[in-house]
Amino acid sequence: MNEQIDLTNGLRRLASGLPREANAQVQQNLRTAFRAHHRRKHLWMYSAAAAAILILTLILLTKHSIRQQNDFYLAPDFIALPYSQSAVPLESVVVMRVQMRSNELISLGVAVPAAASSAKITADILVGQDGVPRAVRLVQ
Repeated sequence: MNEQIDLTNGLRRLASGLPREANAQVQQNLRTAFRAHHRRKHLWMYSAAAAAILILTLILLTKHSIRQQNDFYLAPDFIALPYSQSAVPLESVVVMRVQMRSNELISLGVAVPAAASSAKITADILVGQDGVPRAVRLVQ
């Protein structure tokens, strides 16, 4: 108990001898350090927000680009071929009308009516500028 009273008295003496306020230079240094710390914090937040916006923009542009490439497949009755994804963007196309057997169309992944199993079927093949068939449409 004596030690606690001595410590309390010692702290009171120390407090009475110290100035109550920091001098102007110490105050200025504290303000500068505080502002610098918060500026770095805000800079990090702004950088993270900018990066997130950039990533979202790239995702949206990529989806829009893919949608534009696939718009040709959305033409009436065209069915996209499973292997038709190409690194070359679909800028110009050629539609070729061909006669095919049902088993050839089935190998392309196209569902063929059962009635047309033995006869040749007329189909339109959509071919990209890279020569890769992209979609097929059965002609009635």
